[in-house]
Amino acid sequence: MTFSKVHLLFSDEDAVVGQPVALLVIIIVAGVIITLLCLSIPNLMKDAQIHKVEGEIDRILIEATNMFEYADNGSIVTIPVQFPTSLRFIVFGYLPSNGTNEPANLTLDEKTSNNYYYRIDFSMYK
Repeated sequence: MTFSKVHLLFSDEDAVVGQPVALLVIIIVAGVIITLLCLSIPNLMKDAQIHKVEGEIDRILIEATNMFEYADNGSIVTIPVQFPTSLRFIVFGYLPSNGTNEPANLTLDEKTSNNYYYRIDFSMYK
């Protein structure tokens, strides 16, 4: 190989330099996208757990509303619900003062009777 042929081979920057740089950029961009996707998976799982709990609570509330409007006194309805294992507890109505015990005041109060609270333990997603 003469000097002119070697010079022509390295002077063509599109083939020699351009291709590896383009591949490097593609690999870096793909790595960033995959890293962001992997970092967002725990948040997506938390959102799915919350969505499932709220969907089950909505089923309970809809059935309770229907019973309040249309059922006779003493009616009993069984609603099959499936809560995720991360759910610690649900409170319908008044929020207990210490977080877990039943409230001492069991009178019907318009300010607190239509509320619900739930606690989900996300320690498994850390």
